[in-house]
Order: sequence, then C-alpha cells, then structure tokens
Amino acid sequence: MRQVTVHAALVAATIVVGANTALAQSIPGYTIQEYASPQGAMGITFDPTGIMYVGRDLGHSGGSSADPTYIHRVGIGGSPVVEYGNSMIADPDIVLFDTAGAISGVAGSVLVGGSNSNGTAGSLYAINPDQSVHTLFGPFSSIPNPNELVFDSTGRLLIGEDHGSVWDYNGGAPVLLFTSPAWGSGLALDASDRMYIPGNDGVIRLYDSDGTLIDNAFFSGLATTRPVPIAMGPGGIWGSDLYTVKADTGELLRISTASGTASVIGTGFADSDRITAAIEFGPDNALYFSFLNEDRVIRVIPEPSALTLLAVGCLALLRRRS
Repeated sequence: MRQVTVHAALVAATIVVGANTALAQSIPGYTIQEYASPQGAMGITFDPTGIMYVGRDLGHSGGSSADPTYIHRVGIGGSPVVEYGNSMIADPDIVLFDTAGAISGVAGSVLVGGSNSNGTAGSLYAINPDQSVHTLFGPFSSIPNPNELVFDSTGRLLIGEDHGSVWDYNGGAPVLLFTSPAWGSGLALDASDRMYIPGNDGVIRLYDSDGTLIDNAFFSGLATTRPVPIAMGPGGIWGSDLYTVKADTGELLRISTASGTASVIGTGFADSDRITAAIEFGPDNALYFSFLNEDRVIRVIPEPSALTLLAVGCLALLRRRS
C-alpha cells in the first residue's frame, strides 16, 4: 500500500510505494493495485455504488471459451468475489449494469452478452437482482459473438460484435448500424455519442452516432496481433481521451480525441501470454483492467501531485499550531 508521510516543519511529503513494486504493470505517476481475482476475467461493469460485475471466459481456465458458466460479482474494495446468477450462461464475455432497467425491464439488472457452443449465434441476457436469468434475444446468428455493451447518452443500447458490426437494441430485434472493415473488440463513445472502434488491422475508426463513417483511420499503429479493448476518459485528470493497449508491446496508450495523437503512459499490459480483456473506469474515478489468462483485475489511481501533498502538509501544520 502507498503511504504518505508529512513533515510539517518542512511542509514536504514523501510517497513510499510498497506492494505495487512487484506488479508487472507500470504507469509513472499512478498507483497500481491488485484488486480482485475472478477466474477467466473478461468484461467489467459497475453499479453506482462501486460493486463490480465481471464477465467470464473459461478458455484459459481449464475449459473452452464457449463453456457455460456464471459471471462474477465483486464487492467494493475487491472482495468477496462470488458467482452471480441462478443459472449458467454460455460464453458470458461482456456485462453492463442496467441501472434503471431500460433494457431488462427491472432496475438494477446486469445485462450479459453470450454466444452458443460453436460461436455462430449470440444472445443477450438479463440477470435480475434476485439473480434470475432471462433471455432478451437470441440465439441470433447475425451477432455471433457480442463483445461490447454500451449505453449512449440517450439511453440507447449499442452492441459491439467480434467481427466489427455495431447494433442498436431497444427491445425486439437488434438493428444493424454499421460493420467495420476489420475485426473489432471494443467500443468507446465520446460526449457526442461518436463511436471509436479498434480493429485487428491496428486502426481505430471513428463513426458518427448514426453509424456514418467519419474517419477511416482516426488512429493507426496499434498491434495487429490481436484486437484490444478501449475506454473513454471520464474527464478530470483522465481527460476526454481514449485509453487502449498495444498488444505487441504491452504499452498503455492515451490518445487525444482532439488530435488523434498518442502518448505512452504505461508498460506491461500485454505480451505473448498476457491478454488485456477489458478497460473500464469505475464510479470511484479509478481505471480498471482485467487480464483474461491471469484471472485478475487491477485498479489504477493517480498519485497525489506535489501541490496536493504540499496542501496536506500545510493543513497538518496549521492544525498543530491551532
């Protein structure tokens, strides 16, 4: 754990990093913490209080990717980690918390995207708060393998599919918005509901909210070894930038949505074995990563700036004098 020591006489502070030094991941200026160990960790979602739900794939945990299993519920702070739902779901990779019940019809449900045993037809499920599991649609052959679920600012549910297609779903049959020319693995939205799609050709494409292509090469230079997840910064210190991983080098990139330029802010997030399955910001303003083949989730938070620590020191000094 990180400790902060304030020397009031000098009005200075020192950060001591302990357990984090052993982690493979490194981001200068940020603290990285082991958070939870859900088996086969895939997609991540949160309820408003910070309870985490994690999708699951058993392909690196002694089974196959199509195996039916339960998703995980992770308590605030990273424990307990428990299986969630009263029945298994085939290949429950991706999850999304439906706070108002806009899609599930029941507030506080968890939406889950899954695929059948041979990966030819996908389904969408809702796990209600009583843990009952309900099929919303599917098996649906036009969406063989859902890999992303996102609500836009209007409450519309967008479904990303492994082969690059994006669908609009508000009940009934899903409606195709567009198909990217490259196999996709993520979907991030900006404040205008424009969609950023990374492909396995190393390119991020930008689409308007209606599915119109805006930029066929918004950003180029990602790895082509495998597609990667992507997340949009929530503002504040994270900005309104994109965060993604280069699968060949393991570098964590921060990409400006204004200019399309990237900076490397971290390392160790992928290699020939390590698979970054999801990137997600939590309600605590921390950034979370799941690693599929390592059965783990980490939490990333900015370290206090020198100015913040100076203010802490001043406050401590004033309190002593009073």
